[in-house]
Amino acid sequence: MAVATKRSTGKQVRYENALRSMRAELQDLLRDTRQDVLAEQVPEDSIALGSQNLLQDLAVGQLHRYKQLLEEVEAALRRVEDGSYGVCGGCRNAIPVRRLQALPWARYCVSCTELRQALSLN
Repeated sequence: MAVATKRSTGKQVRYENALRSMRAELQDLLRDTRQDVLAEQVPEDSIALGSQNLLQDLAVGQLHRYKQLLEEVEAALRRVEDGSYGVCGGCRNAIPVRRLQALPWARYCVSCTELRQALSLN
């Protein structure tokens, strides 16, 4: 039996599908990157060891970025479910379609994002 949701437009369904697809891709990337980080390779010399350490550091940074983006995507999916998707968390106005097309997980409109960034820099 299907559960009724608060989706109001076909556009939101498209965004939800894109977000779900993005979530699956990020979960795969996280799993693969974790495996790369955990894979033990014995370097043959100090240069190889340095290269291996650098690659592992880069992979750990990538893991962090994937995790942060996955959290944003999951938060956007919760907003779809509760009916608040596409509404700016700052000014409560609609987030423009072009912004949602570029960043489907966007929580804020451009103006509120810029204001938040300016306030966090001070």
